[in-house]
Amino acid sequence: MTSDPDPSLSSFVKRMSPAQREKWNTYYNKIEKDFLAKKLSGKELVEWKFQRYMRDYYSTTLSLDRNIGKILDYLDKNNLSKNTIVVYTSDQGFYMGEHGWFDKRFMYEESMRTPLIIRYPELIKPEAAGVAIPKEIQGKSMMPLFKDSKASIRNSAYYHFFEYPGEHSV
Repeated sequence: MTSDPDPSLSSFVKRMSPAQREKWNTYYNKIEKDFLAKKLSGKELVEWKFQRYMRDYYSTTLSLDRNIGKILDYLDKNNLSKNTIVVYTSDQGFYMGEHGWFDKRFMYEESMRTPLIIRYPELIKPEAAGVAIPKEIQGKSMMPLFKDSKASIRNSAYYHFFEYPGEHSV
């Protein structure tokens, strides 16, 4: 935020180009100035940090939504949507205040969900890629889920996130 960034941001900030850094500073210096002037502590500080985090998170989500829409509009306008399968996925979900958390590293249902958006012409065919599935590939077909919303392709899951000692000490 300042010319000498917080060490926790240094690797992130150092990889920015001068133009990116200028945009970063223009945006966040105002926020930092306002934050420092408030001299928050305790519950007020926690609430401010949570609201700031949520604003940034939802701004990112809005940007993704807008740009995925541009891609889908392009496919429609160029008569490509009927023969183009669009798959969007991401890192697993964040807590939005559930369990008092804002991160994703603890094993609660909210953090186990992974965004997955699929746009398919009528219905994705199992042979959509036109190749046989190699026997060394792990996993199961998602086709049953596309055909029946009550279908299930698994009955258990394994989750492991070990970071101790570390930044989050999970």
